[in-house]
Amino acid sequence: MEGVSWADLDADEQRAIAILGAGLSIELCEPLALLTLRRLGLVVGSHLTAAAHKLRRGFVLDELRRRDCSLKVSMRLGVRKMSGAIGLIVEGYVSLKDQKSLDELRIQRRKLIADLNACTGIDCTTTIQQIEEDIVVIETGLARLEGATTR
Repeated sequence: MEGVSWADLDADEQRAIAILGAGLSIELCEPLALLTLRRLGLVVGSHLTAAAHKLRRGFVLDELRRRDCSLKVSMRLGVRKMSGAIGLIVEGYVSLKDQKSLDELRIQRRKLIADLNACTGIDCTTTIQQIEEDIVVIETGLARLEGATTR
């Protein structure tokens, strides 16, 4: 792993590290990318190694420094500051121009809402509202990608 930088990885490998680092399913990753990451010692089983976490963290911190920590996204009603991990994940996918990952993330969130709505005996309202806010952030990222491709 020594000497491997984020720029040395191709888009599928970067995407796999982002997916696993976000705690999403390994099934969303390209098999060839996983094989390469395993050979590099960045993935063991279905988890990132400490080296991969360090590599991912370094990239995120570099991006935040580069962007001067301004993760603002235009919304219909002015500008809303994206909060939490979903904002960072969406920013990463937008910077990689990875519409497929954003679509999969949105689908996963919609399935989660459906599952929570099917729950009985517990109040999931707050959690569902947070997931709906995540979907708004994801759809904003998708709109930014679509806007960039139509220019």
